[in-house]
Amino acid sequence: MKSTMFLFLSIIILSPVFAFSSMLEYQSMGLSEDSVFHFAPNTYDGKSIPMGQINVILDTVISTGFCANAEATMGTAAYEVNAVDISTVALEYRQAGYLMQKYYQSATTSVLAAALQVAIWETINDTGYDATSGSLWISDNAPVANAANVYLADLVNFTEPTNVLYYQAVNSARQDFMIVENTLPEPATIAFMIFGATGLMRRRLSA
Repeated sequence: MKSTMFLFLSIIILSPVFAFSSMLEYQSMGLSEDSVFHFAPNTYDGKSIPMGQINVILDTVISTGFCANAEATMGTAAYEVNAVDISTVALEYRQAGYLMQKYYQSATTSVLAAALQVAIWETINDTGYDATSGSLWISDNAPVANAANVYLADLVNFTEPTNVLYYQAVNSARQDFMIVENTLPEPATIAFMIFGATGLMRRRLSA
């Protein structure tokens, strides 16, 4: 029994945290503004939609981040995502991660949060980096567009993001997602929790 428990704990502790897929489920919009969205591959092309922070449940953890796939929709049902090392993805996704990492904490108004979302979409899906023209752009909300262009102008200062989690949807019809804070427990924390729970079980059994 002891050897079986040791093997089980060893597998959990030594396995990479990101070796397993996760379930992502939309909950609500956070800070956001409505703008008319123009992007032909998306079903919302030409429609006014909320843009900005998205509150989700990632497995059992409530998290807030931004959509990283303007061609898809999040939907209302939970869907499977895989954690991807952002350093391995295409440059445009790393650039979006740079904007996330640099501006997420300061995007504390609905306009700035919406602008950051637009800038992320623009970085990934367009080449002109202008929130009011190109293959992806917005209208009917000049403050958001102007703020998005300020973010986009900062791409000349791009550095590799180091604190951004990128979750790629298994189903291409669903949105990829980016989060700044690592809300998943670190391996050492997981180990501590497991051994703590094991000790508690032993005390209960011996009582």
